[in-house]
Amino acid sequence: MHIQEITELRRQGELSKAFELAFNAWDRDKADPFLQMSLFWVLRDMCYQFFKHGYFDEVEVCLKEMKAFLSTMLDEKDMGKKAFQVLYHRVQNGAEVILPALHLSKQRPKDAFSQIAHFIDFPRFFDPLLREDLGWIMYRYLKEILYNLPSDEAKKLLDTYVKLENPRPSLLHSQMLNYSIKFSQEHSDFKLYPFLQRWNPALFREEDLQRQVYEEHTIPSLLEKLIKQLVENNESFRFEDLAQSVAYPKNKLIELFRQAQFRRIVQFKHWQQWENMIQAFKDYATFNSNLGPSTWHSRTLKLAFWYLRRDRAAFFLDFFKVWSYRNFDEDDWRPTYDKADNRQEELVTMVLQRCHNLLACERNKQDHFDWYAKFLAQYMFRFPKNKKAIRYQAFLYHWQQKDDCAIILFKQLLRETPDKYHLWYEAAQCLNGNIDTKIIFLCKLLHLQPEESLLGNTRLTLAKALIRKGMMSAAKTELELYLQYHRSKSYIARCLMSNISTETIENDSNQDLYQHYAQYAEDVLSD
Repeated sequence: MHIQEITELRRQGELSKAFELAFNAWDRDKADPFLQMSLFWVLRDMCYQFFKHGYFDEVEVCLKEMKAFLSTMLDEKDMGKKAFQVLYHRVQNGAEVILPALHLSKQRPKDAFSQIAHFIDFPRFFDPLLREDLGWIMYRYLKEILYNLPSDEAKKLLDTYVKLENPRPSLLHSQMLNYSIKFSQEHSDFKLYPFLQRWNPALFREEDLQRQVYEEHTIPSLLEKLIKQLVENNESFRFEDLAQSVAYPKNKLIELFRQAQFRRIVQFKHWQQWENMIQAFKDYATFNSNLGPSTWHSRTLKLAFWYLRRDRAAFFLDFFKVWSYRNFDEDDWRPTYDKADNRQEELVTMVLQRCHNLLACERNKQDHFDWYAKFLAQYMFRFPKNKKAIRYQAFLYHWQQKDDCAIILFKQLLRETPDKYHLWYEAAQCLNGNIDTKIIFLCKLLHLQPEESLLGNTRLTLAKALIRKGMMSAAKTELELYLQYHRSKSYIARCLMSNISTETIENDSNQDLYQHYAQYAEDVLSD
């Protein structure tokens, strides 16, 4: 009954009567949460009357009494707490200037900022709630003049904001970081990561880490925007320090960085900025080499496989060396299928083949052999019977001047696939110390009668061996045949020809020679 009467008196503006009735009822039963609530709201209305007449001492007395009721009174939906906070806010030092400026900042940010500019250098004089208000006024001002504010002034204001020490994490705090990201896009001299450190990456809100969906459009999270801009700026920092600060799974954080770096590479490719693209690949490899395998890591390797070709192919070896063969995930060891259900080779297999082909052209680069040997060993462990891998291992031995080891593997391959023309030639390259066997292998190849276009330098190599053997007529025959089909590469052939007497008469054909030596090939393989 008392509560209804008190409420009615409040509505009629009879606050003195309402207070007397509420106080007396509460005084008889101080534990009643309903009576506490009734007295609280009477005190609230009295505060506004005191404000109106400038009785600020009385306001403070009322607030003290109201605060005492907050923890025990009936307060559905925290309405009482919110009402108290509003009043508490109004009585703080500086509120008479800051609160009107806060309201003004929604329509006229510049004018509002000018009214509080002399406050922002002395934040400790103000309650945290008013510091939050100062922060909002600063934010709206910065947002208003984003494109017209000199970098130095913006950096000063952002630093000033950090020193406000307003409640954090908060919407305002997140908006300030969002502003700094946009500002960084427009001002290359602004370093985003140092500001992030002052902002404190441990202060992301939960919603800052999640993508938002608006009208069927997915909006990147604040964290994604930050990472994208850090990558765009190519700023240096310690990833591990950042990962420890942000309350976000490390593996997902790595993927966000890798995704942003991937798109940066694609962007440079789209713009045909080749030097920037290559540098972006280098930056990617350096950043990620020790962060382990992942989907985006493998996707970036595929990107390098397709983008670093032709005149940029040499960069692939450097990229993959840092990318690290240890970072293949399980999916990379499995074949894939395109939309037409056509089988595509495993990523690992494609990369191995690319490495082999590049090293075959640049085998003097010894700094690649150590890691390549480990990569090849890893591959052969997974696919021990893969003939391509065995062939690559034989070549590696040859490049490392371990021809005895190389020839063992080539013989193994030739026993299993003697019809592979190129294997006879490749094996012969490892037999510089055994001219007879070298001639046998090359003659075996020619005896199989492949098309001339498939022979490459076979005749030239055989001619060299025959000259060393003193078989000048047969050597001259090979050189004449070579010159017939390779006019553009005639220099070496003509140099070799100069070692043969002009009186030497070439054979009509070397077919008998091929047949004679080829018969010993099987014996050599079984040896």
